[in-house]
Amino acid sequence: MSDPLLSICIPTYNRAAILRKVLKKITDNYAFDDEVEIVISDNCSTDDTEKICRYYTKKFPNIKYFKNDRNLAEENFWIALEHGSGKYLKLINDYIYFTDDGLEIIKNAVRNQSSDSNIFFYNGDVSVKSVDKEILCDNLNQFITCVSNSVTFIGYFGIFKKNLFLIDNPLIMKEKKLAQVDWSYQLVAKLKNTVIVTSKVFEFEKHSASGDYNWFEIHMHNYYSIIDIYEKLGIVSSAVVKLDKKHILIHLKQYIFYTFVYTPKNYRYDKKNAFKIIFKYCRGTILFWIMLIIYPFLFSFYPLYAIIFNNKHLLSMVKKFLKKN
Repeated sequence: MSDPLLSICIPTYNRAAILRKVLKKITDNYAFDDEVEIVISDNCSTDDTEKICRYYTKKFPNIKYFKNDRNLAEENFWIALEHGSGKYLKLINDYIYFTDDGLEIIKNAVRNQSSDSNIFFYNGDVSVKSVDKEILCDNLNQFITCVSNSVTFIGYFGIFKKNLFLIDNPLIMKEKKLAQVDWSYQLVAKLKNTVIVTSKVFEFEKHSASGDYNWFEIHMHNYYSIIDIYEKLGIVSSAVVKLDKKHILIHLKQYIFYTFVYTPKNYRYDKKNAFKIIFKYCRGTILFWIMLIIYPFLFSFYPLYAIIFNNKHLLSMVKKFLKKN
């Protein structure tokens, strides 16, 4: 079989039950055919991940399974990409699957886009609102203005296979747990034509955030430490960084709410220095001070929030409100 159009690259570790559901939903999608391969890179899981993956590789010849002999942490993202043989390598989390027409949208976009450019699928998670389904960027300033902190999500990263060589030192940011941010920035800086597809193409299987995962340390402090490198190189302007510190508060409002007002059971992540980090990077924005006034006010109504969050119907309404606003 010739190389496929699309490789869906899934790094995974000890999420057998979730991965089973995801593989079922992807392979049931009408657009999953010979043009698509699934590549699973198992980071030496100790649960039933291998058993589940072996079942799927026997059932589908276009599903490949690889298992590392030890847990390589963040390196596994790059390994998953390297295992792909498709024209375009789409990296996704092991809890992501596609909307009904999402996989077809991705395939069509890859067909229509030159491999001498970049194409990213951001699921509508952009800072710049546009009626168009595609946003064009020709430099890193435009890209950061458009996607802001959403670039930290590995599920939004993808690359034409022929462009892998453009990424220098792909593991240099692995300790920051944000290698994909540097990959995206390198590609946008080197290939002047970048397309961001804003259509909703992903759905997410419910999963938990582990207690040792410090959201603000990684997605704010480490994120800005990478931007700082590009700003010092003169590739990113200080004005764009200043604007982004407003965008990031909007993008992370749900996690700020979880940290300072109410924390759902599945988001018991490490909150150490959360306020200190937010204050360090966002104190120069008006929005930060508005939040500082509003959130203590919400605390005074915590008993009411407890009632709301113990009511599934009201909880659903609150979640919808947070997503829309």
